[in-house]
Amino acid sequence: MTVAGSKRLRLASCIDAILEIHSILLEDGEEPEWLARFKDLERALNDLEVDFLTEEEVGQVEEATNRLLGELKNSFCFCETDALRPGPFH
Repeated sequence: MTVAGSKRLRLASCIDAILEIHSILLEDGEEPEWLARFKDLERALNDLEVDFLTEEEVGQVEEATNRLLGELKNSFCFCETDALRPGPFH
């Protein structure tokens, strides 16, 4: 895998994680504008020239995503189906 391919995959993973968590949180609610922007970002990732992103910038996105996941870890659990669901972590 190329360096650019690796960066693209890492960014896509962060975006996917955020979208998945928020889709669970908003199952019955209306989608806020910022969530629509993340979906736009996901689509724009295909056109992004990742060669111009530094390793540090990609790392900052990963770090921010990990902080968000860390803050939410007590609010979610893996159920018997290995699906992420709202609820306390066991």
